[in-house]
Amino acid sequence: IKIKTEIKFKEISTTGSSTSMAIDEEGNLWTWGWNRYGQLGDGTTTNRTEPTKIKTGTRFKEISAGSSYSMAIDEEGNLWTWGYNRYGELGDGTTSNRKEPIKIKDGTKFTKISAGGYHSMAIDEEDNLWTWGWNSSGELGNGTTTDSSEPIKVMSNIKKIAAGGYH
Repeated sequence: IKIKTEIKFKEISTTGSSTSMAIDEEGNLWTWGWNRYGQLGDGTTTNRTEPTKIKTGTRFKEISAGSSYSMAIDEEGNLWTWGYNRYGELGDGTTSNRKEPIKIKDGTKFTKISAGGYHSMAIDEEDNLWTWGWNSSGELGNGTTTDSSEPIKVMSNIKKIAAGGYH
């Protein structure tokens, strides 16, 4: 399959539910695929069959796509989320879907992210683990089964993360 051969991608998200994301060599963020909840971040709910550049002017370094929502870290360490938000997986303190990237946990710089089925994980620059979203099976690791629409600091000294569907 040939995808926009004039674009040289340096990173492609390996997760997601019918949505694809990539960062090009200049740090631009591209999305395509299913977009029912705004998970492409282009301000619409229109499905895209070709890569579409979003959040023009912001350079990104990390991406992760969950089940109908997306996350990205820009070059300054800011965390952006968009798409489906029924369980608070965007971490903006609400359960409202977002069609465009919104910055969350302003003032905290992040280095790693992982989007799960309906929960999110991130590591900040001090190696603290933050989790939020659906927690019916204890996905957030905070000792409860209560959902959280805001990031919760769960552990310290964490180097790598991987969020699954329900774990």
